[in-house]
Amino acid sequence: MATAKNGINGPFSGKIGSVVGYMWKGRPVMRAMPKKTKKKPSISQLANRQRMAVTQRFLKHIVLILRKGFAEIADEKNITPYMAATSYNKLHAISGEYPNIIFNPALAKISMGGLPGVENAQMTKTEEGLLFNWEDNQYTKGADDKDRILIVAYDPAPPLFHYIVGGAYRADKEEFLSMKNMPSGVYEIYMAFITLEGDKTSDSIHIGTITWEEEN
Repeated sequence: MATAKNGINGPFSGKIGSVVGYMWKGRPVMRAMPKKTKKKPSISQLANRQRMAVTQRFLKHIVLILRKGFAEIADEKNITPYMAATSYNKLHAISGEYPNIIFNPALAKISMGGLPGVENAQMTKTEEGLLFNWEDNQYTKGADDKDRILIVAYDPAPPLFHYIVGGAYRADKEEFLSMKNMPSGVYEIYMAFITLEGDKTSDSIHIGTITWEEEN
């Protein structure tokens, strides 16, 4: 992929021959169209496609969370947050071998960054929802007592998700996620911290999996 400086008529956009021009992150870029081939894909290529497919199947429904959770890493690498999330999870949250590759939610991250993370987290299931507790580590280098908690409860099929972005402060050591109106499902639970300004995050942790039964 190459960047294209604006000409007298503005940036090139569209397709000419085997070259496509478009705007990406506010910059005009150009790339070559992929060449068609009749050659059968190798096992390695098929495995890579399956890893990508299962990763995107998990991530595509929580793009709003990933935009916050991977913004810091994306800026450092000059890519989109979704690309950053896909790149990490495709490499680290996969189990099994082709053709039986699966996505492992326990290994997944919904945020990454340089902020000190959640320590000694505990989750308690109640009739109304989920109660979370954590250690006040505000004096760790890089942390602040006003960092906010980020909590995500996510069932990738059908999919269902419920979240708090910018909840209780790091120093509060407690937050409650109401699940009262959430449908029944098996939810993967993640926690992280985000700065008060929302520009930095910690690496998320997977705190567990819960089965939630909807009230009749």
